Amino acid sequence: MYGDELTLVYDAYSILKTGHDQTGAFLPLTFAMSEGRPPAYVYLTVPLVAAFGPTAFAARFFSLVSGVGIVLLLYLILKSLVSERVATIGALFAAISPWDLSLSRGGFETHLALFLSLLGVYAAVRAKVRPWYLLISGISFGLAIFTYHSYKVVVPAFLPFLLWFIDLKQLIKDKKFRKSFIIGATAFLFFVSFWLYQVIGGSEIRFQNTSLLSNAKLSSTITEKVNTERTLDNSPFKVIIHNRPVEYLTTLGDNYFSHFSFDFLFLHGDGNPRHNQGLMGEMYIADSLLVLLGIIFLWQKYKKVALLLGGWMIVSPLATMVVSPAHALRSTFLLPPLLILSATGFTYLLELSRDKWVAKLVFFAVVLGIITQFIFLVDRVYYLYPKQFGNFWSLSAKTASEDALAESKKYDYVVLSDQIDSINLAFPVYVKVDPNQVISQYNQNVRNFGNIYIGKVSNLPGNVLYIKNNQ
Repeated sequence: MYGDELTLVYDAYSILKTGHDQTGAFLPLTFAMSEGRPPAYVYLTVPLVAAFGPTAFAARFFSLVSGVGIVLLLYLILKSLVSERVATIGALFAAISPWDLSLSRGGFETHLALFLSLLGVYAAVRAKVRPWYLLISGISFGLAIFTYHSYKVVVPAFLPFLLWFIDLKQLIKDKKFRKSFIIGATAFLFFVSFWLYQVIGGSEIRFQNTSLLSNAKLSSTITEKVNTERTLDNSPFKVIIHNRPVEYLTTLGDNYFSHFSFDFLFLHGDGNPRHNQGLMGEMYIADSLLVLLGIIFLWQKYKKVALLLGGWMIVSPLATMVVSPAHALRSTFLLPPLLILSATGFTYLLELSRDKWVAKLVFFAVVLGIITQFIFLVDRVYYLYPKQFGNFWSLSAKTASEDALAESKKYDYVVLSDQIDSINLAFPVYVKVDPNQVISQYNQNVRNFGNIYIGKVSNLPGNVLYIKNNQ
């Protein structure tokens, strides 16, 4: 497990054992160990930790289940919006999606938030037939914003498009629907009010520390660039043209449009091996053609669906762009509309191939391309990746923790170097340290658990084993 998984699963373990997180906060709504982690995933993980301990399985269970659920929900959504054939293809594409497969293999809260959002979409669409589904929709969207940071922005931004799509203005004239809408909206606003309380209380630490405005390196680069350009530019408009606000807006624009770049979507993804385990684009190269065909297909036959997906894609980068360029975790809300477009494009191409031989050749090329890339994906994920990128998942910390426990009976003391990646987070998890010991030593430079120390310790008497970073 990497750092975020380790803090997540140990916070769940600490809540289970003491009712406090590992910093000592009682049943918090924001978990400090991840600079303001939303609470939903941690609390949902507590029963898994009770059953299986603070393990990788417990940390990743809800992300894995979300991956399966997303396949089912995409099928149900597409069946309601387009057709059963498109729904079947959409489910298949979700099941073999490089982006979604990578998300399913780690304890990523964003994956659960995506599942909850899709559940909210499906429930809202089905509310035309069963108005009480709006309660499910409101709760699902509310839980999504309590699961991952970027969904606090993209969900509220997306909801106007969704309400327009289900024709809220017309449906609300029905008394039964109006009552269900009020109940669902109240449920959603309940979660929003807690989030606003957290914002006012200053608990949004992670956003404050990762936004562009807090990036000291970017600020220095922009200042240097502006000063250099003003020195070189003799025009009377140089102050208007060369200034910090313009540079920040340019950076925001670059970050926004990076989400739709060919490199991010189809060639290399976000470049982080932790959430790009196939070492390839977030989608298959053939999807680039299918997405375009899907836009044409939907615009011709399902224009309202096309407009909904357009709004969906427009709002998806809004949260990420103020922090970074396209990011496989922060930008997950973009995945469903892309899969839907790709599935509809594949269906359109399949229909064209029945009458046109050129379309038939293109169809077989697309199928061959996807199969070929999928084989590469499987090979990389199961054979190459574990050996090449083990330390992206703090493998050395796991090994060192287990070695320290095994050797502690042979030595008077064992000292673990704090230079080992995530060792302070990993040791309590793999050794299942009593959370009360961790809470009592929170923020200490040197921590000890029995005869095992973590940190810079010297001059210990007797036989001492030192375990340091192997790099």
